[in-house]
Amino acid sequence: MNQPSSVTSASQKIAITVVLVLSVALVGVLFMRSRTPAETTPTFSAEEAAARAHEAAGVQVGAVAPGFQQRLHDAQAALAEDSLDVDRLLDLAHLYDDGHRAADAVPLYRRVIELAPEQPMPYFDLAGALVELREFDEATQVLEGWIEQHPDDVRALFNLGAVRANAGDFDAARSWFDEVIRANTDAALTLQAQQAILRLEQARAGA
Repeated sequence: MNQPSSVTSASQKIAITVVLVLSVALVGVLFMRSRTPAETTPTFSAEEAAARAHEAAGVQVGAVAPGFQQRLHDAQAALAEDSLDVDRLLDLAHLYDDGHRAADAVPLYRRVIELAPEQPMPYFDLAGALVELREFDEATQVLEGWIEQHPDDVRALFNLGAVRANAGDFDAARSWFDEVIRANTDAALTLQAQQAILRLEQARAGA
């Protein structure tokens, strides 16, 4: 593939990296996504935090995270007023993600991509949601589609490495992280790729 030649500092563009939820626990690979805790993750009471934990585990309780559910209701109502508003679509998709409802977030991210195909982060968010659903090949296709149009985006290269690492495809993951290192356009991201490769090798050795 074409090697990246130049890109605006990834550390300036990326709001946060979040740990993927599957085999990433083993390899320690991070994934670039678009939202920050301050934007979408509120401060919870002990009761609400416990309710969210129950919800994430699939346990049905009488009153699940009332504050979170209100925000979800408000976002749904806002989107109903204008279903073509990209920001409202993203707000609701992010809330679904935060509520461990990736399946509900996925079609919203796809709609955002249809409406604003030149925005990179919805592709990354969509890929992250697909990984949470264990749809690794589909997540890979989403990112590869972005890279076909934007081969200089090292964030996407890194994310492809993270997806393949979570899929257990360590050789492909290593290849994508090597691409990030060869690009050498952002010191922080290059270091993350180097660390990811180290963790991949440690995971392989311990297998």
